[in-house]
Amino acid sequence: MIDSLLKNAVSSEKSLFTLSFSIIVALITNFRDNLKAEIAVFIENIFLKLLESNNSNFDHRLFTLHVFNKMFKIPRVILELYVNYDCQLKEKCMVETIINLLAKIT
Repeated sequence: MIDSLLKNAVSSEKSLFTLSFSIIVALITNFRDNLKAEIAVFIENIFLKLLESNNSNFDHRLFTLHVFNKMFKIPRVILELYVNYDCQLKEKCMVETIINLLAKIT
């Protein structure tokens, strides 16, 4: 299932990637306690890469920004991401990367 979401999230077909993004947001918002590794994959390999890449189209970037907007409206999500990733020695500084990238975009 994760592979399908990853492939469809970068699809050129708008309906596929919007549906994939919606599923990923639902997984993050409802099952983040059980999907720590998967959430890191989604954020690092889909969302951050789409925002960082010069080859990403406008719709991918816009929907990625919508995903971050939805995620960060949920109480405690950014705090949980920070504690689970940025504060761990073996993990990448995910929240720092997201905030730096969003600041760069603005």
